[in-house]
Amino acid sequence: MLEVRGHYQAQLSDLLIKLGFDCSVDSSVSGVRSNIDRLEEGDIWLKYQPSMEEVVRARKKGAVAVLCFRKPKGCEGLSDLFELPNWQQSVEMILDDFYSAPAAQMQVIGVTGTNGKTSVAYLCAYALQLLNNKSGYIGTLGWGTVNKLVAQSLTTPDIAEFYEKISKFRDRDMQYLSFEASSHALSQGRVPSMLADVAVFTNLTHDHLDYHRDINHYLSEKMKLFEMISVNTAVINVDDPSGGYVSHHIQKPIWACSFEAVPRSYKKWSYGQVQYLGYSGMLIHIVTHQHKVAIRTSLLGLFNAYNLMLSHAALCAVGMPCIQAASALERISFVPGRLMPVHYQSLNAKVFIDFSHTPDALEQVLSTLKELAEGKIWVVFGCGGDRDKKKRPKMGAIAERYADSVVLTEDNSRSEATQDILNDILSGFKCPSLVMLNSCRYAAIEHVLLNAKANDTVLIAGMGDEKLYVPSLGKYISDIEVIESVIHGC
Repeated sequence: MLEVRGHYQAQLSDLLIKLGFDCSVDSSVSGVRSNIDRLEEGDIWLKYQPSMEEVVRARKKGAVAVLCFRKPKGCEGLSDLFELPNWQQSVEMILDDFYSAPAAQMQVIGVTGTNGKTSVAYLCAYALQLLNNKSGYIGTLGWGTVNKLVAQSLTTPDIAEFYEKISKFRDRDMQYLSFEASSHALSQGRVPSMLADVAVFTNLTHDHLDYHRDINHYLSEKMKLFEMISVNTAVINVDDPSGGYVSHHIQKPIWACSFEAVPRSYKKWSYGQVQYLGYSGMLIHIVTHQHKVAIRTSLLGLFNAYNLMLSHAALCAVGMPCIQAASALERISFVPGRLMPVHYQSLNAKVFIDFSHTPDALEQVLSTLKELAEGKIWVVFGCGGDRDKKKRPKMGAIAERYADSVVLTEDNSRSEATQDILNDILSGFKCPSLVMLNSCRYAAIEHVLLNAKANDTVLIAGMGDEKLYVPSLGKYISDIEVIESVIHGC
C-alpha cells in the first residue's frame, strides 16, 4: 500500500527566498499541509485566511511556518507567519519546489465533466497498467494503482495532498497518472495549474448548481482544466453541446470524439458506432484520423461507449499505439460501481449497481436497461442531502418514465431529514401513490431483491461502491455488501 506521507526534507529559507522572504531563523521542513488535522512537527501549514485560534493550534502542533493570504488580527508580529499576496501561484511554487516538480516526470491525463469522470480516469489508468506501464489513479474510487486503491475523502484532494500523492507515484517510478478534476476542485484551486498533459471533457449536465451560480459558471470552472499551460491535447466529446463550446473556445490542439458524425473539421478525431448491444456487452467500431479499431466490451450503454472512445483517444494522445490501446480497454470487464452487474446464482433478476446521482446519469442508465429488459424494471435510489435540490424532482420524473417499480430510499442524507429528500423526489412523479418509500436503504434493497422475478432487471442507483451507515447494523455498508447479506440471510 502506498503511504501518503513520504520522506522529504527542505530548508524553510530555501523555500521562501524565491517568494521574496528572508527567514531570520531557519528551520528544517519535513512536510507541507493544507489540512490542520494532519499537521506534524516540522510541517509548513497553508491556509488562505486562518483564524487566530488556528494559527495558535498550528504552532502548538509544531508547524515551522504558517503561509496565508491574509493574516488574522493579532498575529502581525509573528516571525513564522507569512502573507502570500499571489496565493495560488506562491503555494504551487512552494509545493513544486519541496516535492521537486513530480508531475513534470510523468504523463498526466486529467478528466472533467458531470458524468463519466470516474470511468474514463479509471479506464485510462487500468489500460496503461495492462500495457505494462506503471500508472496511478486519483479520483472518486480512491488513489493508488487500480488493483490497490486507498479510499480518500474527496474526489480531488486539496492541493498539498495532491502534490504529496503525485510525489509518491513519482517515487515508485510511475510513468503515468490519470485523475478526476471536479468542478469544486478547479474552482477552489485544488488542482495544480501545470499538471495535465492531456485533458478530457466528457459532458456537462445538471449537477452542483447549489454551489455554482448557474450552468455557465459551472462550465467556466470545468474549462480551467483546459487552460493549463501544460495541456498539449484536449480530448472532447463534441456531441455534447458544452463540449462543442469548449472545443471552439480553447487554444489547444483538439482530439474530437463523436458518435453522431465524423468530426472532420478537426485534425485529430474519433468517430464511433455501436454495432451490438446486449446484456453480455457491446461491440464498438471506432475510426480515427489514423486507424480503425473494434472494442468488444462487457460494459453497457451508449454512455460507456463514449467513455471508452474518450479513454481510447486519451491513451493514444499520451503515446499508446492505437490498436494496443483498444485491446487493453477490451480486457477491462467493469468499472467499480458503474453499471456493475452483480452475479449470484441465487438472485432471480439481473441486478446492476450504479453511481448515477444526476438526472442525466440516471436516464442514461435506465434507458440502456429499458432497451435490454425482458420483464419489469425495478429501481432503488435516493438523493444526497445538503446538495442541489432542483435535481430531485427531475430524477423522480425520469425514474417514473423508465421503471415499472420505484423504491425511494436513503442516499447519504447528511444534515437533512431523509423524508424531506424523498418528498422532493416524489414531487416529480405524476402518480406518487405508486411509489414505495423506505428510508432504510438496506430494507429497500432487500424488498426489491425478494420481489423481483426471473426476467426482471434491478437497478440500485446513487451510491455505487460507496458505503452508507446503516443504524440497524451499526456499521457502514456498500450496496454490494447489502446484496450479499440478503443472499446469505445475514
